[in-house]
Amino acid sequence: MLQALLALALIASTTSCAALNQLGIDLSAYRPKVQFEGIGMRGIDWTRMDLDFKFRIDNPNPLNVKMDSFSWALDLAGTRAADGQNNDGIALKANGSSQFSLPVTLTFARIFQLAGALKGKDNVGYSLAGDFGLNTPVGKVNVPYTKKGELPVLHKPKFALAGIRAGQVNLLGGSATAYIDVNVANDGAASALSFTGFDYAISIAGRSAVSGTVSNLANVGGGAIKRVSIPVSLNLAALGMTAISAFTSKGSLPVKLNAKMQVGTPFGSIPLHIADGRTLTVL
Repeated sequence: MLQALLALALIASTTSCAALNQLGIDLSAYRPKVQFEGIGMRGIDWTRMDLDFKFRIDNPNPLNVKMDSFSWALDLAGTRAADGQNNDGIALKANGSSQFSLPVTLTFARIFQLAGALKGKDNVGYSLAGDFGLNTPVGKVNVPYTKKGELPVLHKPKFALAGIRAGQVNLLGGSATAYIDVNVANDGAASALSFTGFDYAISIAGRSAVSGTVSNLANVGGGAIKRVSIPVSLNLAALGMTAISAFTSKGSLPVKLNAKMQVGTPFGSIPLHIADGRTLTVL
């Protein structure tokens, strides 16, 4: 085969591929083939995702083939998101398969800009197309490719302080139990989210009040808003007269919540940090 291929290469150096086809010489056996192998997720958070579009190039020739160029265009929901041209060139294995990856980073802000809010959806349709420019022993070959599928979409959940409810109040002991109510909104996604390892710190009336961890805070269905309650024990004496007055007369207090947690999503566990501050009336 090698001698035949070298002869073809010599002929191809002075004869176009079209002319070779007219001579009845079938070049299909010598043309490398491109296979799309899938998408690898290098990283994902609430703002962006880093993807690898993976290809396999099968070179049936016993000689090395060089990929001279690679073009690509990515559409999301029918709108061009990104494109590019790579002319660096790489050598492909002789008589074997070579892997090639196209790294792409997409921000969710850009996805929502192109495809709309995608409310109630966890995926967006994509189309990837382009061609490989391969320099083979029988001439330059452009191998086109196209692939359609879906990419993940993350809708960041929202946390909002919703209320503070007094439990037992011990004025002589300067203490109180209370419940901090928080609304957890997962109203943009189609799938449920779980919130675990909820590590929180709460300040009241400008002073650090309480901190702790809730191992399993909530599971919130897609398109839903769920109210959760965090039971806390407060040192009213340390919080000052503003807090004591609010708990005895059902007054208002400025409350701030900071927390970090792990969110279980259809695409793995993703860390989330939240902060919210509001003036709440003690109920």
